[in-house]
Amino acid sequence: MPDVSPDEEARFAFQLRMLEKGAAEIQAQVARLDDLLFKIKASFITVWAAMIGWAFTIKNDRLLPLAFVIVIAFWMFEGMFRGIQARYIERSGWITAFANDAEAQRRAFATHVFPPNLVFPLTLAETEWDHLRLWIRGLLSPFVATLYLFVGLVTYLLWIAAPFGG
Repeated sequence: MPDVSPDEEARFAFQLRMLEKGAAEIQAQVARLDDLLFKIKASFITVWAAMIGWAFTIKNDRLLPLAFVIVIAFWMFEGMFRGIQARYIERSGWITAFANDAEAQRRAFATHVFPPNLVFPLTLAETEWDHLRLWIRGLLSPFVATLYLFVGLVTYLLWIAAPFGG
């Protein structure tokens, strides 16, 4: 085992504390985003139902296409936040992989050096392509896409079956 200076020991102890706090913060962010995603879904259903109800109340089927706009807008909005959450989940996966890799842990504790970018930053510097990839991943997530595709289909069926003319 290599001899470690007190400065290296203090730096390693600091990084270890930051790693622990960072892992806790990542979990907190994922939980906050889960709560936000639930609120987005609830808001979507409320706004969509209000639009459908308004169209049927005033018997005007020309308002029904606006429900499609609501579906698409909320789908894109939720996809963006699901992509942000995916970034935190990926980061959590890196920490978990390190925690489950006995050899990497032995090496880190023996040399008092963590693998690069494990401790900080919590979120990585990403290119616009990475943001786009995560957004598309969020849009296509089964948890997101299923609801919006189903409601879009229901909207379409209501539109073609509307018993009244504009």
